[in-house]
Amino acid sequence: SSAATPVALSIGSTSLGDDASLDRWLGGDASGQTLQQVATGTVDATASGAQSSLTLSVPATDPALAGRGAGVYPVLVSAAGLTAPSVVVVPTDGPSTPIALVVPITAAPLTRGLLTGNELAELTAVDGALSAQLDAVDGTAATLAIDPAIPAAIRVLGSAAPPTAVAWLQRLLALTNDRFALQFGDADIAAQLQAGLSAPLGPTSLQSYMNEDDFTGPAPAVSAVSTPEPVPSASPGQPSYPTLTTLLDIGSATSNAFWPATGSAGPETVAALGAQGTPEEPTRVLTASTSVAGGSRVAAASVAGVSAPVYDAEVSRVLAAAAGQNDATRRSASLAAAQGYLAVARSSAGDQPVLAVLDRGTDRSRVSLRATLGLLSTAPGFATSTLAEVSDRPASEISLVAPTVDPTRATEVGDLLADEQSVDRFATILDEPELLTGRERAEMLQVISVSWTGDPARQAVADHRAGTQTTLDSVGILSSDFRLVSSSAPLRPWVRNDLPWPVTVVLDVSPNDARLRVQDRTTVEAQAAANTR
Repeated sequence: SSAATPVALSIGSTSLGDDASLDRWLGGDASGQTLQQVATGTVDATASGAQSSLTLSVPATDPALAGRGAGVYPVLVSAAGLTAPSVVVVPTDGPSTPIALVVPITAAPLTRGLLTGNELAELTAVDGALSAQLDAVDGTAATLAIDPAIPAAIRVLGSAAPPTAVAWLQRLLALTNDRFALQFGDADIAAQLQAGLSAPLGPTSLQSYMNEDDFTGPAPAVSAVSTPEPVPSASPGQPSYPTLTTLLDIGSATSNAFWPATGSAGPETVAALGAQGTPEEPTRVLTASTSVAGGSRVAAASVAGVSAPVYDAEVSRVLAAAAGQNDATRRSASLAAAQGYLAVARSSAGDQPVLAVLDRGTDRSRVSLRATLGLLSTAPGFATSTLAEVSDRPASEISLVAPTVDPTRATEVGDLLADEQSVDRFATILDEPELLTGRERAEMLQVISVSWTGDPARQAVADHRAGTQTTLDSVGILSSDFRLVSSSAPLRPWVRNDLPWPVTVVLDVSPNDARLRVQDRTTVEAQAAANTR
């Protein structure tokens, strides 16, 4: 604006009683609302591309505020024909409502099996995304959902691991927060089950990511709280590699906890995951309230006897919006909206807890994450809780609606599984087939990560399948024309090996003339990344 602009603040006379009315109001639909102006002011002229701020205050003794009952009230700021809706909460009295939050510890989706050392150094630097995640959850009661591929990526580097990554992992293990492991790479659980698997897949070997020189000396102190399997002792000067269990360990964690992508968990998925549990460590499947028939948001719930804690999808949605908003003004607006949804969730929960998740996401600043988690610890009428405490409450039996599925995703998983079987057969040319099969499995799980969606997901799968075909074509025979000019002569083709490991192949020769006698089978030890004659 080129001139000072009058600004007015108004408040509604009746509260917004449910998520639908909140959605309408914050979306710009003011129908049915009676607003009363409670403050005015003037904002100075604002240059192009700049911002101006103005503080409007309303005394608590103002007749428009005095005596208001508990609820979520619409608030509107208007200036020069523009409006901005928000809400203000008058909290209810009574006992505090427990609220639990699940926060993912994940990196951006990959097409490789593990993060590289350079990527880890960047992510775990003071201003790195993984450091921001730990800064946000440190000192909170949040339950952590950790991608085990991140600790594994640090541990496979041994003594070559970036110091900041080692310090980050030590800090993660030292946190007192409850935690559980996501799938490796946060792989899509529902898509795997829809593709016909009876249980989600896990990594088989990460040996190909470990360098012998990095494990001949003392390893960094990145052992886990939960005492993983002991590492076999090696002879002096020989490498001592950690086991797969050690590589994946995330500390003292809850077993058999699963977090399918929002909306993807139907009754069949929950039943299949329920079979993975034991009486001592039963299955828990995080379920969105939008997946519950009738829209029930009772947090402590079960599906056919399988624990299925229900998280409030609306609260979770606005929390994710706030965490992803790095502009301070817009973030404040998102946090104010979240206060409204939290108040509605509390009024509908009765004496039950509220469960929320901060869904997977990238590009979240330290300030945004910390402000979002801080909101839950200061929200009026709430007391922080954990997923374990919610899950241990008596469960209400619920029914789930048909899941939201992407049929092409299940088809892609089926194609990837078929490719993997081809790699398994091909890998027998190695003395250690797991060098190849382990890498294929790790990469496959990464490309079906929950965070890969839409066209980028299609491209990630297509690129991986093309890479798999290149691997299957990486060993072949090179030969030139051969003329027999005497009664006997050597036939010397070349074995081409593009793999980074030596392979053992058998050449099978079939003469096409009965007068020729040729050695029919010849075993060749072909060198790594070379042509062997």
